[in-house]
This record gives sequence, structure tokens and C-alpha cells, in this order.
Amino acid sequence: MVIIDKADGTSEEVRTCINGAHFFDGKTVRTIEGHAKRNDQGEVVEFASVQQKFLEHFSFQCGYCTPGFVNATIVLLEKLKRTPIAKDEIETTIMDALNDHICRCTGYVRYYTKP
Repeated sequence: MVIIDKADGTSEEVRTCINGAHFFDGKTVRTIEGHAKRNDQGEVVEFASVQQKFLEHFSFQCGYCTPGFVNATIVLLEKLKRTPIAKDEIETTIMDALNDHICRCTGYVRYYTKP
């Protein structure tokens, strides 16, 4: 799962496993590795806030699904910055954003649980 940044400033998550490399030609693509800040030697010096929270809250097991969840969360947060929603829509919005993602370690159950 990667993020495609569009010319209009919006972004979307795109599955890489079902798209050939030609699909991404000429597009601005963000990968899970591209979110962290790096020094001149290319070493990670700071994770993006979403990545850091995933680490702090042990939000993954094997890591297979983590790029999809992190990228989906980043796309959701960027969308909410552009178009805020009412407080009573938060849970539904999160469910909609993460619903297509599953965790293989938990037997393919949905990742998001109610707070």
C-alpha cells in the first residue's frame, strides 16, 4: 500500500500488489519508508507522528499489514485537515478509512476496534 499525491493536493491509498509498475509512472508516490525524517546519511532520526504512535501502542505484530494501516491513517488525517467532520462522525469515518485493511496475525479480522 502506497500513497499517491495528486496535483490538486489530495492523496489516496493505492494497493501495489494489484497494479503494475506502469500504473505509477509519472505519479508522486509515498511509501511507508518515506514518512520518517532522515539525516544526511539516510538514517532515520524521527518517525512521522502516526508511525511513532503505532510503535508506542504496539499496533502491529508481524508488520505485514502495518504499511497499509499507517498510510491509510495518514491519508485520513490529511483528508480531515482539508475537510473537518462533526464529532459524532468520527467513529464511522475511522471505520470507513480502515475497513478494507486486515491483520493476518489475528486471523484476518478487522484491525480497528471501538475505543
